[in-house]
Amino acid sequence: MDAYYLVLLETSGNQPFIFATNKLKENVGASQLIYECGTRYVLEAVKNEGSPNLWHDDPGQLRKNLDNKNKNPPIEKGRSKIEVVVATSGKAILVVNSREIGFQIIRSVTTRAIKDAPGVCLTGVVGEIEPGANKEAIDHALINLHGSRERIRGSLPSPDLRFLRLPVAESCRTSGLPASAIMETSEEQRRTDGREVACSFVTLRKREAADRAWNRMTGLFRGSRGQSRLYDSLSDVEAALKQKGDESWLGVIHADGNGLGQLFENFGRSVTVNAGSTPFRSYVDQLRRFSIALEAAAEGAFRAALGKLAANSEARLPVLPLVIGGDDMTVVCAGLLAVRLARDYLRFFEEKTGLDSQTCREASASGGLNEHPIDPIDPGVDALRSVVASSGWPCLSACTGVAIVKPHFPFHSAYDLAVDLLLSAKRYCGRVQGMEPAWSSRSVLDFHVLHDSSDAHLRRIRDRMRVDLNRDEDPHGPYRRQTLLVGGPYVLTSTPGGGAYRRAVTQPSLAGASHSQNLEMPLGLETKPPRWVQEHTWDQLERLVSEIRRMTAEEGEENLPRGLLHDLREGLFLGRKEADARFRLHKKRYPCLELFAVKHLEPGQDWTNLAEKGSSIGAGTLFWWEPEDDSHSEEARFTRLVYRTSLADVMDLLQFL
Repeated sequence: MDAYYLVLLETSGNQPFIFATNKLKENVGASQLIYECGTRYVLEAVKNEGSPNLWHDDPGQLRKNLDNKNKNPPIEKGRSKIEVVVATSGKAILVVNSREIGFQIIRSVTTRAIKDAPGVCLTGVVGEIEPGANKEAIDHALINLHGSRERIRGSLPSPDLRFLRLPVAESCRTSGLPASAIMETSEEQRRTDGREVACSFVTLRKREAADRAWNRMTGLFRGSRGQSRLYDSLSDVEAALKQKGDESWLGVIHADGNGLGQLFENFGRSVTVNAGSTPFRSYVDQLRRFSIALEAAAEGAFRAALGKLAANSEARLPVLPLVIGGDDMTVVCAGLLAVRLARDYLRFFEEKTGLDSQTCREASASGGLNEHPIDPIDPGVDALRSVVASSGWPCLSACTGVAIVKPHFPFHSAYDLAVDLLLSAKRYCGRVQGMEPAWSSRSVLDFHVLHDSSDAHLRRIRDRMRVDLNRDEDPHGPYRRQTLLVGGPYVLTSTPGGGAYRRAVTQPSLAGASHSQNLEMPLGLETKPPRWVQEHTWDQLERLVSEIRRMTAEEGEENLPRGLLHDLREGLFLGRKEADARFRLHKKRYPCLELFAVKHLEPGQDWTNLAEKGSSIGAGTLFWWEPEDDSHSEEARFTRLVYRTSLADVMDLLQFL
């Protein structure tokens, strides 16, 4: 064979398509349509070309079919004209033996998408690859293939132009597109609306796919502890999520993996060419197994997180997964569960992608992996951990944004807030990039509880949480200080070494650096966490929440009144100096407040002067300081400083942890 051909099919604009309306049923159905574009439509098109049927409704069985060399034989064997390398939600990569077959697959899949998944933007390209290509050449070919698809996508009109307004048609009630059918509604809804509800072709297909999506999602938990805690139908969980009441909140969780794009772009570096194999064959096999294992890890991490919630509750769990594919996760759930579900998902995702396969097999043999995020019988576990090891990271990690809003707050706005929080976590995750792998590969979580529904834009929300805008500082002086009343994002730091963290001041040598800022010591780790991580650890935040909850629940004179906490929180908005004055005053009566005290050096102070004067270090303050920009250079480190506190975050989490 002179050449093979790579076929790439991928959807774009997924998030606008999924979250185009505020109807959860349509959001779930839209996610299912994108999933089927990269799996069912592709695999059934492959079957129509004479290859074995690889499609299965159960995602676990589908992954096994893809890794089965009898059903999906290597293309070099000549038993099939097509080999499936990747088939996941919204994306597929194939190897075919002729350019014409590649074009036929693309024609078949895109035509079906227009009919069965209208509104989805699905494009495909074909590129040549030499059978004798080395790993670097295959990397380059895949990068070029993705670039070609982007160029083609940019030259195509928007999917919205498929739905013309002439002749004049009534608008769809939910999407605003021209209506093409009458939606089936209940008698009660018809009485409420006063007429039948018109819907667009896009909305109709989304609603038809919703039940398939619910069956697929609930199938992920089959045999797990969380299965019995799920609602029986999509309409039941939707009704539970929209219940009204003072204690009713809705949580939107959006998670995305860290550094996966970089891993895929340089995948050839992690490929091991086995004896008797070629670089092409080793690359294709290991890419397929890595993709399979990554998807299994994400699904397993969510399954384990849900199982942990189920173990602590006898009630039904109002949880609705919208997207669980690859390293992405989007979930709608009861607000009281959102933070815990996001936290546990991140920890299990790290655990699943960081355990060696031998440990997995031993745990499975002893029954210890029943609720764990990755099933050791899933194909590709070894390939995933090989890629992780070659990256120098101890595990894969992810960032997550958690938006907690009232149930009837516009869902698309809540989702946008969750995305902004995810981007906030991603931005701050960059502060520890390039440091020791044990820290640079940590998962990061940011959250916000939206009490004021008039504005859900994160930038404006955080701007309103700023005080001390240089009002008593020289704006041209060496330190331009502000105070931000938010402590996040937070780094999940419990996984490496199994260590925990505690507030402590590490006494440096008097000859040490003048800007020493050691705030904590890690327990169980040989390496001290980077400066930014020290005051942004999730474990520390959780301990503060637990201690405050315990102290406010205790009876007696030493208990901590909740009104006192609210007084401290109100003081934050009066500025750092006023807030610290209140804090010191209350601490005299309630010494237990010492757990909030942050001990550090002020900018420009050094340990020698403090030792000579007998001064305390940052005594009685709620705030720590850090550089506001992301620069690590010594010149920029102390030019733009911001003071921060986690008190407001702690009080927000009292209800949600």
